[in-house]
Amino acid sequence: MKKYYLSIDCGLTKMKAALFSLAGDAVYTNDIDTPHDNTGINTTKIYNAVITLISDAVKSSGVKPEEILSVSVSGHGNGLYMIGENGVLPFGYSSTYTKSKHFTPDTSETFDITLQSSWSGQPLAILSHIKHTNPFLFKKIRKILFCKDLVKYILTGRICTDYTDASAAGILNYKTGEYDSKLMQIYNLDEDDISLLPEIVNCTDIIGNVSEKFSELTGLSTKTVVLGGLYDVNSCMLGVGVISPNKYCIISGTWGINCA
Repeated sequence: MKKYYLSIDCGLTKMKAALFSLAGDAVYTNDIDTPHDNTGINTTKIYNAVITLISDAVKSSGVKPEEILSVSVSGHGNGLYMIGENGVLPFGYSSTYTKSKHFTPDTSETFDITLQSSWSGQPLAILSHIKHTNPFLFKKIRKILFCKDLVKYILTGRICTDYTDASAAGILNYKTGEYDSKLMQIYNLDEDDISLLPEIVNCTDIIGNVSEKFSELTGLSTKTVVLGGLYDVNSCMLGVGVISPNKYCIISGTWGINCA
């Protein structure tokens, strides 16, 4: 029996699905426009888009569900997706969000901790904006996630992120690889608010299996495992072989990123 890997990518421009053979050959691909308006993202539409992409890949590729070994997800970084007591809240914030600029500290305050610039589309800036301008919404939040992690949650029910997304979003102390209470204070957040940040796993970790509910919706097998996944910029770099100092790539998309 042949074996395949299923990859999902959620960019700000397009959402894509691809089935790969074990040799790395793409045997089926499809895409759909990412549902957003540059200020917010309708998570119900994200949910439905993921179902559409995967269902089409399973039904139209000729690949049998039991032949799909794993699902891995990459996605646009930063922004903020919220899990409430009863599941996903109906909207999220993309990395293009700017209304949180008044809650964004100067990079000089955060760089020694994160090695990242500070800007309004990052999750701690958005979280601080919500806490101080919309306390009713803030009280509903149980965990925050990145886009790829929202998809993983939809697939498995597990809440977690990986080190690439957490690092790129400026929420990690780069020396310890952990969340930092001093960083929370810089963003006018409480130390207790660290509890809203998700568990961190390695990108290659198996985080669970496709849930029975999502199996029924898409045709995927519950025996298919789901991996931790990567921030999309890191995924692109690895995918095109930028793994040494003499190589670089240019990513054309909503942001447009030069990588080395």
